[in-house]
Amino acid sequence: MTGGNGVSAASGGAAVVGGSSDGFDAFISYAREPSTPLASQLQTSMERFAKPWNKLRAMRVFRDDQSMAANTSLWSTIERGLRESSHLILLVTPQAAASQYVDKEIQWWVEHKGSANILLVHQRGPLAWDRSTNDFTLDSAVPPALRGAYPEEPRWTNLSTFTDAELAEPAVLADLLLHGLAKDA
Repeated sequence: MTGGNGVSAASGGAAVVGGSSDGFDAFISYAREPSTPLASQLQTSMERFAKPWNKLRAMRVFRDDQSMAANTSLWSTIERGLRESSHLILLVTPQAAASQYVDKEIQWWVEHKGSANILLVHQRGPLAWDRSTNDFTLDSAVPPALRGAYPEEPRWTNLSTFTDAELAEPAVLADLLLHGLAKDA
């Protein structure tokens, strides 16, 4: 179930999911606290759900803790992941809204790719759209770079009503998120 307008449906770090044979299907942007467990489960779910028998994974997923070697070029590595991704998935929390790193990722994406392929996953905190200003409400837990980025109200997947046990089910997460990716494929 996907939702915009707070309709129910079933992290500072970054994760990426693969599109072309050399690229990624999506980049997951999140605040480490509280979203690392969800980002990790999301990565696993997306890689394994509906995986063809002859492929290693259904999608390529980059997540900073899993896919990045220790190096002195952190932003360059993140930027490469953003550039090679076809979608950006933002785990929306107050902590992500306050994260300079998440905001920098969103800013890069909006400047280079626009907002059409940003999938919002509402994990915690307020998230609402103000039709009179055609933007998120002032108290919405979105990074500053996302304000004013949408020409009209976006849809989002609302996970804020799900229990941790429900979110631990790979099929639940994959179904919720892959519906968003499939619409754009």
